[in-house]
Amino acid sequence: DLVRSRGLGDVYKRQLIGYVPQKEIVHDELPVGRALQYAAKLRLPPSLSKQGVVERIRAIETDVGIAHLHDTTVGNLSGGESKRVSLAVELLSFPRILIVDEATSSLDPASDARIMHLLAEYAKKYSITLLCITHHLENAKLADSLLILASGHLVWSGGVKEALDHFGVHRLSQIYLLLEDQPVEQWVSLHKALHHKDNDARDTAKDEPPREAESLQPTVRPGWVRQFSALLQRGLEVLFRDRRSLAYLIGVPLVMVAFAYLGFAFENFGQKTIISRPL
Repeated sequence: DLVRSRGLGDVYKRQLIGYVPQKEIVHDELPVGRALQYAAKLRLPPSLSKQGVVERIRAIETDVGIAHLHDTTVGNLSGGESKRVSLAVELLSFPRILIVDEATSSLDPASDARIMHLLAEYAKKYSITLLCITHHLENAKLADSLLILASGHLVWSGGVKEALDHFGVHRLSQIYLLLEDQPVEQWVSLHKALHHKDNDARDTAKDEPPREAESLQPTVRPGWVRQFSALLQRGLEVLFRDRRSLAYLIGVPLVMVAFAYLGFAFENFGQKTIISRPL
């Protein structure tokens, strides 16, 4: 275990929540290694040494399978590779809870399967609670628990095998057809009835006292000065790497000055002007 072997448990376990949105937010102009370095400055505690940050970045690149892309610009990556970079950014700080929105949207089946297996393995390896929002239910069998929503209503919560029995299907993707062909209210009522039945069973089996929840230590984050410095430096690097935007930013004022000069170049501002009324 990387955390225990390097004595970083107390450092990383305080990072509570990570979020990977559906659309990648890593800057396309940055190489993968630079993007991870800026993420480390914004997320990892300042007590971690520079060598520790380098080792952490190398470790996450190896785990996520992007070590060979360290010097590759993010904009030149494929959809699956770009998604891996987004996951690496969030996994840097070992979040206790990781929320992934459409982790495999627009990916080919092979990349879809690899990403989902990667998330499942990483969650088990580092005891991360993973909340994955997806429409590809075939890989949902990797989950410990499944929540299914239809028209904003909860129609199932529980295990994957139990979901197959509950809906009477052989594949999870067939549930979509049932939810379209039959009224959603019917499945909501069935779920509520099953939920009440399970609650009654739990009430009768309450013999053990509830365990106390683990106390969470306060989150250690870099100070605002360090974060502001990292964001400013990243913004300037993105700007200078994007030559088209840089040329536009510099060229537009120069063109405006040139037009203004040409418009008034032949004007004689030294000539006196007669004003017919006082100003």
